[in-house]
This record gives sequence, C-alpha cells and structure tokens, in this order.
Amino acid sequence: MRLSQDVIEDIRTGNDIVNLISSYVVLNKRGQGYVGSCPFHNDSTPSFSVSPDKQLYHCFGCGASGNAISFVMAKENLDFFSAVKFLADRINYTIPENSFDPKAKYIQNLKKEIISMNTIAARFYYDNLNSEFGQAAREYLDNRKILEKTRKHFGLGYALNRKNSLIEHLTQNGFDLDILKESGLVIETKKGDIIDKFRNRIMFPIFDIMGKVIGFGGRVMDDGMPKYLNSPLTPVFDKSKNLYALNFARKSKANDLILVEGYLDTISMHQAGFTNAVASLGTAFNTNHASVIRKYTNSVTILFDSDEAGVKATLRAIDVLSTAGLKSKVLTLKDAKDPDEFIKKFGAEKLFNLVKNSDNSINYRVNLLKSKYNLDNTDEKVEFTYEVSKILADLGDRVLIDAYAGEVSKITGISEEAIKSHLDKISTTKINDLAFDNTKKNYIPKDKRMDKGLINSVKSLIYIISFNRDIYLKIKNYLSPDEMIYDVYKNLLDIIYKLHDKNENINPADLVSMFETQEEQNAVSEIFNTVLEQEDLKLTEKAVNEQIKRIKIRNIEIKIQNSKNDVNQTTLLLKEKENINKLNITLIDG
Repeated sequence: MRLSQDVIEDIRTGNDIVNLISSYVVLNKRGQGYVGSCPFHNDSTPSFSVSPDKQLYHCFGCGASGNAISFVMAKENLDFFSAVKFLADRINYTIPENSFDPKAKYIQNLKKEIISMNTIAARFYYDNLNSEFGQAAREYLDNRKILEKTRKHFGLGYALNRKNSLIEHLTQNGFDLDILKESGLVIETKKGDIIDKFRNRIMFPIFDIMGKVIGFGGRVMDDGMPKYLNSPLTPVFDKSKNLYALNFARKSKANDLILVEGYLDTISMHQAGFTNAVASLGTAFNTNHASVIRKYTNSVTILFDSDEAGVKATLRAIDVLSTAGLKSKVLTLKDAKDPDEFIKKFGAEKLFNLVKNSDNSINYRVNLLKSKYNLDNTDEKVEFTYEVSKILADLGDRVLIDAYAGEVSKITGISEEAIKSHLDKISTTKINDLAFDNTKKNYIPKDKRMDKGLINSVKSLIYIISFNRDIYLKIKNYLSPDEMIYDVYKNLLDIIYKLHDKNENINPADLVSMFETQEEQNAVSEIFNTVLEQEDLKLTEKAVNEQIKRIKIRNIEIKIQNSKNDVNQTTLLLKEKENINKLNITLIDG
C-alpha cells in the first residue's frame, strides 16, 4: 500500500507514543522519559524506554526500537499499511481515498471486498450449522465434546452438500462473480462451471489477529478426500504465514504459546482453558510461522501427535524455532494420540501439570536418540555420543554445551574432556564452513559481512549530519549517500540530504515512518535513540573525519575486491585510497 507521507504523519502524530504504549505496558516516569518492562522479550528488569520528545521507544535489552507505527507492527504483527490503518482507527482518522495510488487503491478495495465476502460466508456457514441441514455436523461436534459456547466463540459452521448454495447466497448479497473467483470460496470445474469450493464440511473460519475472517478450513463429513481442505492463497490469506487461533492466543496471559497440530486440537485446548494454543494451517510449521510467533513470545511448547509423523514434525519445529531464536519445550503424551483425546481421557488439570513440566527440546532430542542405541555396546555408545555432539554443537551457548556434555558423560561413561574436545572440533569446522565455503547456503561473502565498527561510524555520522546543518553543508560534497554500504543507511542519508536541501526540519519519528519493514525501522530508530556526548566541536571534527575516511576506504576495498583482474583499475583505486587517508574536512572556520 502507498499512502502520502503527510497522511502517515498525521496519523502517527495523532497517536502519542506514551499514550499508545501505556495501553500495552505499565510505564513509569523517569527523568524526561518513561520506562517499563519490554513487551517483546521476558524482561526481568525494566529496560524499555519511551521518549515523548522523540516519539520513539527503545529496549536496551533486546534492541527493539521504533516509533508508534513500528510498535503496532511488532506488537500486533501487522504490515506497515495495516499498522497505519490500526492507528487511524484508534483516533477515528479517515484516510482520504486519494491517498492511494491507483494500483494500491485497487488492491485495498479488493481486500475489503474479500474480507466482507468472507464475513458473510462465515455467517452463512454458522447459520447452516444451526439449521435443520446441520444436524449431522452438530452430532459430530457433540461427539467431539465441542460445547455450544465454544462453537460460537470460534464461529464454527457447516457447508451444505450442494454445488452452489454459497454462490447463490453471495450473489444475492451483491457480490460479483469475478470477485468471488478471487476469494478462494469457489472453484472452476473442467467444464467451466463455477461451484462452491467447500461442500458437506464442518467449517472453521480463520481469523487474522484483528479478528477479520481471512480464510476457511473445512473438515469433510463423509469419506471424501482430502479430510481437511483450506482456502487457497488469496490477497488476504496465506496459510504459510498465519496460525489458527492466534487472534485469541495473543491475548492470553500465558508467557508462551502451545503449538498443536490441527483445528480441533486447538479448539479442545482453548475449551479446556489453554487459551495460548495455536496451530499451523494444514502445512508444515515453517520460518514464517516462527517469525509470527516471535512477535508475541520467545518460548513455545510443542504438543504434536505421538506417532512417527508427529515426532518428525516435532523435530522440524524444534529446528525452525531454534533458527528463529526461540526457546522450545516438548510435551510427549502417553496413552493418547493427541491433546484432544488426552483431555477427554484424563482431564485438563493433568494436562496442565504436564505442560508445566514439559521437557526442553534438547532433552527431547537426546532421549529420542538414546532410544535408538544400545548403550551397553561400545560401538553404539560412541555413535550415540557423536550424534548427540552434533546437537550440542548447534546450541551456541557454552554454558549449555558444558552442562549437557556432563550429562552425556554420565550416560555413556565417556569423559567430559573427550566429549568437549570432539565438540570443539565440530564447532571449528562449522565456523570455517560458514566463513570460507561459498558452496554453503548460509555463506556470507566477505564484503557483505556486518562490520560493527563501520556501522557505528555510519550511525554516528548520520546522527551528527541530521541535527547540524552547518556540518551537513561541509560534509555533503565529501560523502555521498551511496557510500553508506548498507541500503537502509543509504536511503536514510539520501532522505536527510534532501530535507536539508529544502531547509526542512528533521524529525526522527518522521524518518522512521518513511521505512516500511520492521528491520529498517529498527535500524533507523536505533540511530536516534543513541545519546551522543556533546563533545567540543574540535573533537567532533576529528571524529567525523575518521568516520568519513573509514566509510570511504571500505567502499574502495569493495571496489578493489571486485576488480582483481584489472591491474589499472586496482592501481587507480589504491591511489584514491591514499588520497582519502589524507582527507581533512574543516568543520569550524578559523
């Protein structure tokens, strides 16, 4: 979506950041700002700071940073436009229609139509379930012990066993057939007929985190296949990026989320009081799902089926969560194939105690391996140790590694020293593979690896240039935005230069709003949350010169690396590097 910057800033400034964040976090006045516990990570001491002057927030613990829009994007898991719309609704601000470019306006209107259509379809399915035609579906839900209030809470419904009952209902409500095709609610047969996609199925509306119906899942009522059917990819729905019941779970007071496998498991969990349960939507748990979860918690309890497929799915989920920086625990149920069956057999209280004492994912993987080896056999004991070492080498935490090396030593009788020595070899190999083997998928070319010192120079320069027009006028002819190495800083400095050229004020919160991804907003906000010491101008002059040299030399080094076979070009670049080292920009006259 594209909105004019004026409209975006009207909405942002209309939402005071202290007032906004106070509706999520308890903030206490401290000096010129406010502090509280960070809503984005488990914060043992208040490390979350909000500046009413800058209209920015920053966490000194996890590094989260941004303005009002960034906060809503992170906390509500919304894209940029949806966050702006959320804030507009919060202050009853009507976004002018002419704020959209033609393409964006078309997409936005299409999304509205599909959401509206889905809402009417959900009501139609719900009414069907509670009509004479829904008796078999109601009996099925009765047998599954899904209560009436739970059905209503989740909006459960029933799709009639007819080819066009929904089509007729939606066309009667004024929806065009072309829009129907975009919604995923209908399909076209080989003969060219348009028919309902969902027929004779119990229907599970899928809500986004704002409670809007974005898609559906349907469970067949006979022996038809597939057993479960989901909405296809549409302008409002992507099953690989959404989690079932997250709209409810995100409001739970629990500190983690419980990840289960399906609609009915999730519903049974919520009905039993586990309101933090979510499920992926008919697709394997993936990195997109983990990214969504990370917005709400850093801890997940995996509660999948106990069969072979469930074990494989659990191991995959552990890897995905670990890669995303999330902690995970695993609960393996005995005497029940899934949580729904367990609750019916043993009750919610017993499950609550099991969830509370879930095994961490490292123990789960180690115990799973242990069950595959005969540890009384020396060869198998060694093989088990090698396999466990691969798990431990991925932990990246020396304390954890040492602790588990000790546990493995107790299990196998192999000395801790021998296990740690083997782990060190594995770790060294991994580091070398990542840094030097460009066949690896995670390989990062040398010229693209993040240089903290360089980034600090870039950030410091941008900060100084932003708030000192005189320094900008001295620097602009020596430093181009294109020399800032990383795209976000290139774009930011380009914006700042243009604002200075127009003699306009530079407001950090406004600058953050000019970037649409969380990563970019965080990078921009971090610059302006930095409190630089007010050194005397002479010292600033020296620092600025060193920072500019560092940035320009890094650009020269990248060019040299990219022109190794061109001797003349390399010679010219080396000469240019020599001249840069002599650079001395005078920031103060006299």
